[in-house]
Amino acid sequence: MKQDGLESIAEIDTSIAILNMFVVAELGLLEGECPMKTPLNEPEFVSRQVAEAKRYYLNLKPGKKQSVTVVCGGVERMQREYVVHRDSFPYCAIELVTEGAGSLTLEGNRFDLVPGTVFAYGPSTQHRIENKPPKRMRKYYVDFWGSDAEAHLRELGLLNSAPLHATRPYELIEIFEWLDREARYNGGRTEPMCQALLVLLFEKIRQLCVPHQTSLLRSFETYERVREQLERHFLKLSTIEELAEKCRLTPVHISRLFR
Repeated sequence: MKQDGLESIAEIDTSIAILNMFVVAELGLLEGECPMKTPLNEPEFVSRQVAEAKRYYLNLKPGKKQSVTVVCGGVERMQREYVVHRDSFPYCAIELVTEGAGSLTLEGNRFDLVPGTVFAYGPSTQHRIENKPPKRMRKYYVDFWGSDAEAHLRELGLLNSAPLHATRPYELIEIFEWLDREARYNGGRTEPMCQALLVLLFEKIRQLCVPHQTSLLRSFETYERVREQLERHFLKLSTIEELAEKCRLTPVHISRLFR
């Protein structure tokens, strides 16, 4: 295993169902940033245009005997000039944006990507994902397949359709992180556990997500701005009026955001 302070890559063991996770620490790349080095066994569909990644693999050759099964997943931070364009994809995928901004084009329709955006694509979905500099977008993803995989996306309103917006994205993040932990556990119940978590993710998307509307996105961006101020200055802020002044909002507006 190579460890030089910039990257730590674990060898992929193809003799077991779970492929060992590799982690690439954030490089802080500026102009002229180079694609992340990737193990030789890394699948072709995985983007190299990332500065930071944590990924897991369960079964890259799933059949349709199961209704739905997790193939792989993880979390990535894009490079500033990240652009991925695909006419097809091997599996179904759900992604959640947690930081930064970008754009998504699905079947010729363009949408903004902001923290809280949930989108998906299937094997025949033409899609383009692009980062919006100067920030680098960060997003979670899970790829899955099975006899009912596309039907699940269709029921969620995500197959070949507009994205959704999570009203409490941290609850979805918890499931993505839970998937990561279970996928790295080399035990006999790993795949069933990940399958159960995937179904839980479907249900949480039904519970938490709303249409991807501009007014909702602006409200969420305001919420994130206020939340960030709270996290950074909570020891200094003693009243809601002080927080409102710092965020250039009214106390009533802030109260409505957190009610």
